Amino acid sequence: MFHFGFVACLYSILAIKALFLQCLLHLESKLRELFLRSQALAELLLATEFCDMELLTTSLDLDANDVPLLLAVASTHTPQVTERYGLSFR
Repeated sequence: MFHFGFVACLYSILAIKALFLQCLLHLESKLRELFLRSQALAELLLATEFCDMELLTTSLDLDANDVPLLLAVASTHTPQVTERYGLSFR
């Protein structure tokens, strides 16, 4: 027979594992969103001759504070963005 404390411990471990998995799924979802937004940013930057911050934020529904991070991510999967704009956009 199992001791009650052992069963309770197993339930606790399963609950922690479920929370951990939920956390990982949330992180994966947010990283995917970050990648997709950076991809959209790269496409817009390369498709237009002149881009200002207002065009970026309104066209892509972004906050201006997010653009530097998205630009850094975009530079890893689309090197042409870095060649054209560097790692900062003003």
